[in-house]
Amino acid sequence: MEFNETKPVEERAPFRSLMRFYEAEGRYSASHDPIDRTALLDTLHPEIVLHQPESLPYGGVWRGREAFGKWLDAFVRTWTDITPTDPAFHVCGGDMIISTVTMRASARSTGVEIVMPMCQVIRFSDDLPIEWRNFAWDTAKMNDNRSNGNSNFGNDNSNIQYADVDGNTGAGAGTRNSSSADLILPTGTNEVIAALITPRPLMNAMTLPAPRATAVTEI
Repeated sequence: MEFNETKPVEERAPFRSLMRFYEAEGRYSASHDPIDRTALLDTLHPEIVLHQPESLPYGGVWRGREAFGKWLDAFVRTWTDITPTDPAFHVCGGDMIISTVTMRASARSTGVEIVMPMCQVIRFSDDLPIEWRNFAWDTAKMNDNRSNGNSNFGNDNSNIQYADVDGNTGAGAGTRNSSSADLILPTGTNEVIAALITPRPLMNAMTLPAPRATAVTEI
């Protein structure tokens, strides 16, 4: 597929379709009126498929107009004061737009502001968006949404500072990733592989094996 620049981007059908979506999105954001919500979803293809980074609170694949609307509701529950700046649009072939933008937004749960580049790849059918893929520059920062980028809270706002694997009391016992069962290993030598999510040791007196080298093949 090649970029086609024979006509200005603004004169191409996919761009005009995308602008109709953004205009309807602006009206709904200002009014929160169900009628405007329906009008917004009508700017999408009935078989729209939205792909969001899996690690985000609203991540995953959303299929159909109503599912897209549910994603939008989840997005605005997470962020406020959403301001896109410096948008750029590139038409790819006759049915796709690649859009880059800098997003400025504040997390509703903390008030902390993030500013980062975003990329959207949107495919059109019958002059309506039918496939939408969003790419964020730093999903870890979007999940942390703390001023220093070091949050102890997961997507569900539960404290995941500790991984409690040996009981249901003490620090970390109430976290989502806790286990109420003791850690029982079979007799003999056991290799324990753990990912440390904070600078603190996961367990006292734990010895981890040296990192293993991994071959990487460029493609």
